[in-house]
Amino acid sequence: MEKHIPAYLKLLETDELAKRAEILQEKLKSCVVCPHHCKVDRLENERQVGDLKTDSGGLAYKGLLVRHLVMPDNLADTDKVMEFISQEISKDTVLNIMSQYYPAHKSFTFPELSRRITSKEYADAVLKAKELGLKKVIIA
Repeated sequence: MEKHIPAYLKLLETDELAKRAEILQEKLKSCVVCPHHCKVDRLENERQVGDLKTDSGGLAYKGLLVRHLVMPDNLADTDKVMEFISQEISKDTVLNIMSQYYPAHKSFTFPELSRRITSKEYADAVLKAKELGLKKVIIA
């Protein structure tokens, strides 16, 4: 039986992923709206599905669950993401703050991506969520 290799790894191995990233970066140069500020579909998604709903066993079956991966040196703009959730969506939004970023493969070619996050970076993210009044925070 042949070993399954995820499609994204195949793209990475052939440098196709890098080519696609270059094309995307070129296209984004003409964009007048910063991707961190455009908030495409995020509010519409919340309007359509509402707050997260779970069954009697705790299994989610409908609603919005935001998963945010904390990155080294705040590369994911954690503060801005949490401010947006708090101010534009709802303080009742279920937010999973994830700490498992792990540098792998070619990430070591980018100094800013070549390390795991520190416990302080993660603690700062959790504290920011609390300061903004986010009520349903999952820490992992």
